[in-house]
Amino acid sequence: MKKKLFVVLALLLVGLAAATAVSADVISGIGWLEARGSGAVRVDGYVKNLHIKGSGVLYYRDGGEEDVAEVTGYGREIELPNGWVKYEGFRGTFNLKDADQTTVVLYGRDIGLQVSGRGTVWLKGYGTYRYGTPEGAVSGNWSPDGQTFNIDSE
Repeated sequence: MKKKLFVVLALLLVGLAAATAVSADVISGIGWLEARGSGAVRVDGYVKNLHIKGSGVLYYRDGGEEDVAEVTGYGREIELPNGWVKYEGFRGTFNLKDADQTTVVLYGRDIGLQVSGRGTVWLKGYGTYRYGTPEGAVSGNWSPDGQTFNIDSE
């Protein structure tokens, strides 16, 4: 009986790992991505140009040199530990240029994203995206489970 239970648990764990691997696809591009939708967006890495707009909660952290973000619109700015800044009730735009070791996250709706640089972009929710490849632009839909895109402008 214990042996059967062990086998069933092992099979369940293997199935769960396989499902997680399938939902964690990583797509590589050549350095830019545009997206529109609702859900969650995360940008990590070196940002050559970043423009993000929408409504929700925005988080920003600059782990490198002190880069200045241009934030317009509404929202309450809250300084958090470890260099994070939270914009609660965010409704506006966030712009950043030539920033390294940057993380920007927006949970919300009516999101518009344009980013170029080197790093990763994660989209989760409902919307559309376009990104560059050596063969040209590729379009698709956001995944409700989340999807990661590697971008590299160099």
